[in-house]
Amino acid sequence: MCVLPRRLLSWGMGLAIWAATWTSVTGTDGIGSRANGSEPLPGTAPLEVEGDLSMEVVDRVDRWFLAETSRLQDALARSPLRSPEDRQQKRDRLRRILGLNKDPRLTPRDFELVGTLHTPALVGENPKVKVVAIRWPVLEGVEGEGLLLEPRGRVVANVIALPDADQSPELISGLGTAEAELGFAWARRLAEAGCRVVVPALIDRRNEFSGNPRVAATNQSHREWIYRQAYYLGRHLAGYEIHKVQAAADVLQGMGPEESSAVPMILAGFGEGGWLALLAGAVDDRFERVLVAGAWGPLAELWQQPIDRNVWSLVRDFRIRDLLDLSEAKHVVVEAGKWPDVTGPRGPHAGNQAATGRLATPARELVEAEWNPREALDRPSPGIHRTLLHADADAPATIANRALDELMQGLEDFPGLSPIKVLADNRTIAIHDAAPRERMRRQVTQLVEHVQRQARLATFRRAEFWSRANASTVEQWADTTASYRAEFRREILGESPPPTLSPNPRTRVIYETPAFVGYEVMLDLWPEVHTYGILLVPRNIPPGERRPVVVAQHGRAGRPQEICDPQEDNRYYHGFGARLAEQGWVVYAPQNLYLGEEKYRQLQRKGIAIGQTFFAPMVRMHERVLEWLGELPFVDGEKMGFYGLSYGGKSAMLLPAAIPGYALSICSGDFNEEVWKHTSLEHRFSFQFTNEHDHSEFDTADTFNYAEIAGLIAPRPFLVERGHSDGVGIDEWVAYEFARVKRRYLQLGVPDRAEVRYFVGGHEINLPLTQSFLEQHLPVKSPEGR
Repeated sequence: MCVLPRRLLSWGMGLAIWAATWTSVTGTDGIGSRANGSEPLPGTAPLEVEGDLSMEVVDRVDRWFLAETSRLQDALARSPLRSPEDRQQKRDRLRRILGLNKDPRLTPRDFELVGTLHTPALVGENPKVKVVAIRWPVLEGVEGEGLLLEPRGRVVANVIALPDADQSPELISGLGTAEAELGFAWARRLAEAGCRVVVPALIDRRNEFSGNPRVAATNQSHREWIYRQAYYLGRHLAGYEIHKVQAAADVLQGMGPEESSAVPMILAGFGEGGWLALLAGAVDDRFERVLVAGAWGPLAELWQQPIDRNVWSLVRDFRIRDLLDLSEAKHVVVEAGKWPDVTGPRGPHAGNQAATGRLATPARELVEAEWNPREALDRPSPGIHRTLLHADADAPATIANRALDELMQGLEDFPGLSPIKVLADNRTIAIHDAAPRERMRRQVTQLVEHVQRQARLATFRRAEFWSRANASTVEQWADTTASYRAEFRREILGESPPPTLSPNPRTRVIYETPAFVGYEVMLDLWPEVHTYGILLVPRNIPPGERRPVVVAQHGRAGRPQEICDPQEDNRYYHGFGARLAEQGWVVYAPQNLYLGEEKYRQLQRKGIAIGQTFFAPMVRMHERVLEWLGELPFVDGEKMGFYGLSYGGKSAMLLPAAIPGYALSICSGDFNEEVWKHTSLEHRFSFQFTNEHDHSEFDTADTFNYAEIAGLIAPRPFLVERGHSDGVGIDEWVAYEFARVKRRYLQLGVPDRAEVRYFVGGHEINLPLTQSFLEQHLPVKSPEGR
């Protein structure tokens, strides 16, 4: 079994010295027998900090994440993309975190017309242009839809025009009947100047299709509804929409050399479309000119934006200027003007399931700082033009004519932009209803069905991913799963850097009972960051005896006091930490970071942006706790187990899988078939129907379901504690996933180390049911101490 090494404490006190200190303080009749409420734990400094120590842990990690964000972005500003290898590595990374490497794109041959006898595909025309409703294949079961604006004369360029998510293709194509709407019709301006323009429909921010009528409606935007399902599967809404852009470019490329290959391919977008144009331009080298409007600003603020902008590790790996510089386009124009005004979900459904997020126009100085962060380090190649334009302060939220003129500057045979008119003013034009809401329903449904299909196929991808693991012996398993654990820590949880400070333990007494003494404990990790918890030490531990430790973990919005207070017996924890200490186990209850509801969810988003879920610093916190506990003279450092409920149950899966120093793990009130739990649209307890968007780690379904995570715990003892009425799932799902765990332990020759224990009850700890498992695998040696 791999355990933490025994070594002298970095703060200079060896075990022998510490044991002597304990004897002098407590006497020979046992550790803890003479604890004084005014004294700290021997060998530690007094803890003198007051206030809400639990929330202080969360607040300090929050500030540390923001400081890390600034540090990483500053480092990127000093690191230009010089070599072709650097650029390709960055492109590959971007494709991966956008999910573009997951699904093979189909090869469309042409655009198909969308229409019926009553709703023709032709939705508008005039002497310069005709507008038709089109669709094109993208992925299996997924189509792009939108409008094609075909000029009557010679085509001078092929343009893919991306509106904001809250702007329809009809709006920017000038199909409205009001003069005021013509200010948004930039796609038709290009078409009437000789450009063939494709305007894809983006998934919008309304919510009438976000839910399952048989289960529940939600107030999540359509974008969030799809994002949540896709993220856990290693896919991303932005990736899906870039696929649609690229498939449209495939069609345009194949329309014939006499028509298309000799004219440039251009990509332009505003708002969400501008953001997608920036990303698509970075990964696809076919676009010779790119226009990004209403989307330029610091990536450091990504965590404040709508959650569908959440991209794993994007802020760690890129500045926004890097995304622009990855483009092979000869001419890139960025128009810094108004962003779309987004403050929350929009649509008919109310509720509290949606994540918070907003879009707001950044200040001019922030825009300019991101435009050239590297100053003299950047040396554009000859023939490469990068232009930043500032829109007028009172300009509408769209692309201005000046930006379009700059985009098309120097284009051969481009006649320039001309004023346009409302199509309805021309009596030769017929306008038909393009049924944009029905189109949106189709677009949402197709992506949902694609994600659900991938969820069903994830089990086969996991089997392929794990094909290198060898379970023929425990030793082979340990050797061949080391790389899986490393990937789990790096790409699923993310990795925080190792602590830079010594633990500097500070303690004070918080509880005294005839059976144990409780201490509040604070240990340092990084400057301004510490971990906090409560240590329960049984009285009368004989000198020289080392006791096993149970790390007792609270759940969502919980605190160590709920577990350790000898007077507390709430309906979830039943004071199980105190009960264990009364039975002779040393107990430590850490404060984990899921405290404060929206606060911890925002903390999670800040971490995800820099490639660290909030479990990344929690891994370092628990490693620090185990390191310190292992040096205590009354603790057996090779017998430290984990027992957690709810989010603490999730911690019981993730943390022991990442930390070999845990000798066993007990998961209560959480174990599940996690792919179904994250993506199911048929069960009300699925995360799709709750406000817990924070639970998802990127690209987990194809790599680490709970059986695979338990495989990283194996061959250490592992137990699932399951109440039949626990609403986090159903027994059938638990049994299905645990069967795979049991099979693995059987293959390893240690079947007695994996158990699931059911009881009549709900979302709660059941210590009487589980204590015998602890007695078997973490026994307390002295019966008189029990």
